Amino acid sequence: MRKILLLFLIIWLSSCSKKSDYSYVDLSNARILPNPQRLLRFSDKYPFDIAIKDSLAVMLFSKEDTCGAVYNLNTQKPVGYFGVVGNGPGEITRLNFITNKNYALIKNALYFTDTNRRQLLSISLGTEKNQFVLNNLMDYPGSIFASTNLNIVDDWIIGRKIGMQEQQMFYIYDRNTQNLRWIEYPSFMPSVRDKNYDYASRLAFNASKEKIIAGMYFADMVHLYNIQGERKKTICFSEKWLPEIQKERLITFDGCSGILGLYPTEKYCYLLRVEEKNLKANKIHLIKIDWNGNLVASYVLANNFESGFCVDEELNRVYLIQNTLAENDVEYYDVVYYDLN
Repeated sequence: MRKILLLFLIIWLSSCSKKSDYSYVDLSNARILPNPQRLLRFSDKYPFDIAIKDSLAVMLFSKEDTCGAVYNLNTQKPVGYFGVVGNGPGEITRLNFITNKNYALIKNALYFTDTNRRQLLSISLGTEKNQFVLNNLMDYPGSIFASTNLNIVDDWIIGRKIGMQEQQMFYIYDRNTQNLRWIEYPSFMPSVRDKNYDYASRLAFNASKEKIIAGMYFADMVHLYNIQGERKKTICFSEKWLPEIQKERLITFDGCSGILGLYPTEKYCYLLRVEEKNLKANKIHLIKIDWNGNLVASYVLANNFESGFCVDEELNRVYLIQNTLAENDVEYYDVVYYDLN
């Protein structure tokens, strides 16, 4: 009898363990937002990311002579440029914002990475003479070069190494001790050949709460970790959270759902989530969660957005870059915003 009871106990504990791997969050009651308001329109430039500070919009461009430009939203005119494109000394190949833009914006600055230089860069958005001029923020630590999805604060760098040989989910780098901790993928996720690609993650970090959120690009879920790298919670936004796997590769030809980008603030983390069918965006959600992984709000947005976005919590707005094909077959890139009130 005792053996039978022990067997049932083992089965029950195993069942609980499997159920506790992740929880499901229902988005069926997400609020559908009305059409956004347009702030800027480009027909001859290709913006792919944006940051907003008061009346300034900082834009990053591809296929331009300069990587970035600063626009005054009141006049809709550029007030500065930065990052000359090239491979020579002091020139830039491509700039990318660090993910925790809000951390730098509080300091009237923005931080960037550049694939051509072993440096992390910054610009000032203040009123001093050298505003909008690229400066060296810090040398790129060799142990984490080259990385993507960087989050930089005074004591820590959170990011993900680039390359098929990199099979860890992300790392936690202590800037004071130079200690590097690698975080493995959750054990319940099936085996694939190239984890760095198939299980690519988008990362957000909150230094004061010592919390990390990892959103999966091809899987409809986010993971919450503490600064020690311990996974505390996993949230799924659909019951089928992972595409089919064949020969250790994800099959995404029919579309999949996943997290395009993250925007962390002190109280919340905003997730840009896409539902994709037949390689076309079927629905885009903006999801607002707190740093314990609780759903605060969810919204349905229009389609055709770039992955770069930002949130102004004082005005309660989200800013995005919308790609539009007009009736005359002219392609536009519009900076738009949604009111979240």
